[in-house]
Amino acid sequence: ATPFAMALLPRLARLLPAGSSMPRILVLNYRLPAKAAETMYDLEAALSWASASGRRLIVCGDSAGGYLAVSLALRAARQRGAEGAAAVVWPSALLGAVGVCPWLDLTLSGGSVQQNLNMDLLPLSFVERGARCWVQAMVDSGIPEEEALRTSSPAIASDLSYMEKGKVFLVAGARDILRDDALRFAKRAPEGTVRTLVVDDGVLGTHDMVLMLRSEKTEAAFDAVAGFCAERMAA
Repeated sequence: ATPFAMALLPRLARLLPAGSSMPRILVLNYRLPAKAAETMYDLEAALSWASASGRRLIVCGDSAGGYLAVSLALRAARQRGAEGAAAVVWPSALLGAVGVCPWLDLTLSGGSVQQNLNMDLLPLSFVERGARCWVQAMVDSGIPEEEALRTSSPAIASDLSYMEKGKVFLVAGARDILRDDALRFAKRAPEGTVRTLVVDDGVLGTHDMVLMLRSEKTEAAFDAVAGFCAERMAA
């Protein structure tokens, strides 16, 4: 299991009502984007498999995984409102999405990129290289570069009007270079659809939370994530 899953599962167990069945955490080893479509295909295939037996789902991810979690929530909202979408099972089973330090702007235009450059564990060069890799994968799939950047940057570009209330929770670090991705996304989203939590542990960006270099405040953030998941499971 991942550090994220190991931190989340015992918290969920404490929050669920007595007699509730223990939630299961599925860690997805999806393909990296030799072709960008392959990553989303793997995720949707896994969710379709998991929901086929009636399971209800919450998707969680950090950094690029936070982008994928948010993207799945957006896809689910679109498909639930689309004609003929009843044939697709997993969107109806998706209860919510959590993004920890989500990467939601491949253009890296948020003010926190430069503001927090020397305070986050995540090197800017690594993020820039990842952005180029993802965009190139989409270009290789036949998508123009400008469109690839736009469709992969929901903090600044995607249509969010169809989002559903209370189904997305984003955690950002005050000293995180990607902090403004979460804040700009939440500001653009319809009122009540996105919750945010900004964590300032006084030392590092939110990636220390994922790497288990945790502080009292990041531990409280894990508690908040578990609380959101338990609330969505009870909905």
